[in-house]
Amino acid sequence: MNLKEVVDSLEAKDIQLAIDLGVHTRCLIDSNCPKAIELRKLIGEAGVGLPEILEGYQAMTAPDPINWSNDGFQIDGKVTIRVAGRDLELNLTQEIEDRLTDQMQRKLQNIRSQENRIRTLGQSLYNRYLDEIAAQRRTEALPQLSFPQEDLIRFNIMVSSEKNNYIFLSPSTYRPEYIVRDGIRYELSPADKKVIRRDIIFKFIINREGKFIQITHLDMTGNHFQHYHSRNADCWGQIELPQQWDRSLGQLDRLKIGISNALVTINYNSLVQHEPPSMPAIDRMLSRATELGREGRIEGQPEVIGTRIGTGGTRWGRRE
Repeated sequence: MNLKEVVDSLEAKDIQLAIDLGVHTRCLIDSNCPKAIELRKLIGEAGVGLPEILEGYQAMTAPDPINWSNDGFQIDGKVTIRVAGRDLELNLTQEIEDRLTDQMQRKLQNIRSQENRIRTLGQSLYNRYLDEIAAQRRTEALPQLSFPQEDLIRFNIMVSSEKNNYIFLSPSTYRPEYIVRDGIRYELSPADKKVIRRDIIFKFIINREGKFIQITHLDMTGNHFQHYHSRNADCWGQIELPQQWDRSLGQLDRLKIGISNALVTINYNSLVQHEPPSMPAIDRMLSRATELGREGRIEGQPEVIGTRIGTGGTRWGRRE
């Protein structure tokens, strides 16, 4: 039913609601129209049930009753048939009355069946309606966030919400330049650097208590960004991600920069994908890369060997 029909149905039951529908008279009662939401709230607060609405609607739309009397109305089932030139009179009154009675009984049974079906459907809709009202009352709006406009411009962060969490979006660039394999660092060829470079979006999901729920990458269409260390989820390597947000945009920007810098290097020994969509295979890139040397060793200087102490520490300084 639309909003006007609901209000008229309630008025037919002598229930008046203080609401001005304006141009929303034809909006459906179960829609997201602001007036529909307001009307559902008023109905719930008034303790009005769906049966009252349906009864009012029936009273409003039912046709005027037909007044008729069967006084003087009789069924005459007498017929005359001619057989072999002779007229025979037959009285079929009883048979006709019996046939009409059977048909009327079937019609009445069908009407009762439809009435029960509609009543059951109406009760189901009413229960759903009550559940929706209860869910709306349980839903708490997220506290509004406010940031200095210079911070929003400086850190280039967009703020939104999703369900009951805050969403922060910030553009960045995926720009790998190196591959490390078995402790040896390689620099990618200029052509490969250009091919795999991408504009991406950092997405931070934080709940109302300020806890980080998820940090992920999106491509420019809003889908999850896939690369050598990501398919359906992201791997950030050795980066220690914070558990709690300090309520500043600066923390998000620093976190974005730290993750972006970590992704400059592709770790061959911990790949998620060897050939992400629209990117070269890692082995082909490695074959075109330039070896720079072993990690932690300075060219031209003797190698420093670690000396184990205890069960976990390493004291650096003894030269071979």
